[in-house]
Amino acid sequence: QWCQHTSGRRPGQTLSLLEPKNAVSKPNVEHENICKPPEEVYRLCDAKWVWETFGDDPMLHAALTRKGVAENARAMARSLGADSALSNAESDAALHRLHTEAALLASRHVVQLAEQFSASYHKKLLLILSFSRRSVAAALNGETPFDLSFLEWLKPRKIPLIDLRDAFVEDYAQSCASVETYLDRYFIGHHTPAGNFLFSWAIKDRICDWLDPKPIPYL
Repeated sequence: QWCQHTSGRRPGQTLSLLEPKNAVSKPNVEHENICKPPEEVYRLCDAKWVWETFGDDPMLHAALTRKGVAENARAMARSLGADSALSNAESDAALHRLHTEAALLASRHVVQLAEQFSASYHKKLLLILSFSRRSVAAALNGETPFDLSFLEWLKPRKIPLIDLRDAFVEDYAQSCASVETYLDRYFIGHHTPAGNFLFSWAIKDRICDWLDPKPIPYL
């Protein structure tokens, strides 16, 4: 129920743990797993422990804000180190921007860790950016990418990058359907088989060009 309450969907993935207090502006802080041995997962059944551990989680405040609790809008803003003058529960767009900014900052940190790991083991690094239906729809409608600051940050790093929105934009140029009708073929929450095929086809040549030696079927 905790996962459902914070994410609005069935459990199946975890959410990034945003560091309260200036999560938007402060450097990322790595944390040990809260529940290391398997038996500690049962602490999630202890309401008191859950509240003491996650009571200040910005995502909890965001979820409660969407349920109309105005104080949680201010609490989330404060925990992310931003302006706390969010006076009502209609500030969901502002909260979404705050959470997105913090998430993109965390993404930069993950890329830096991946760079360090790759360099230390003399491996190559390739980034593939895959997106939800909503983000692909925004690209097809010509909207500014929500992660534009992240893309700009990546440019000088010269890491090979595949942005799968580009593949959808190229494919959609051949379609006469509306954006939503077009995307019905490729998304059912996750990718459909057709979506998986488009994904694979979009990265095939880039990966083969990147690999050395190339896979035998593509020599």
